Amino acid sequence: MLVGSGRISGAVTNRAGGAISAGAGVGLLSTGAEFWLGGSTNRWEISDAASTAGVGWDLLNIAGALSIAATSSNKAYIDVVSLTLAGLPGAASNFDPTQNYVWTIAQTTTGIAFLPGQSELTVFGLMTDGFMNPLSGGSFSLATANSGRDLNLIYTVPEPQSWMLIVIGICGYLYGRKGAR
Repeated sequence: MLVGSGRISGAVTNRAGGAISAGAGVGLLSTGAEFWLGGSTNRWEISDAASTAGVGWDLLNIAGALSIAATSSNKAYIDVVSLTLAGLPGAASNFDPTQNYVWTIAQTTTGIAFLPGQSELTVFGLMTDGFMNPLSGGSFSLATANSGRDLNLIYTVPEPQSWMLIVIGICGYLYGRKGAR
């Protein structure tokens, strides 16, 4: 496991069973090119949703490319973990589960490259059991940004209309079951 803030001048390969964490707690880790293979994990920590990258949440600053050699059947994982401001496991500060968020978790100088036929939608697995804030129906996803040079973690709140349709559907189902007795 590679853990810590600072700078590594060479390339970094995260192999199956390996893990990278930018900081022992929230931090900024600068490296040369990175290679993430299927079965590897990148632990992403957040302590303050309203702060900045490298201070309130982890940031990987990659000089070169981030190459992802993973597939839908052998994913690279992002482990989302919330910390208190003291750096202990717990709820992150300033996180509002009714608000959408976009956090840049990795920045590259030359881009993010996936195996042919693969994309962020198929090669990444998200582990959120370490995120201790209530989600209130929201969900996490990943997407590239900044002309394919950044990797963003996105928290999205469902639209109220969707929830209303779900509630109406459940009520209709329950009412129909009651009437069928």
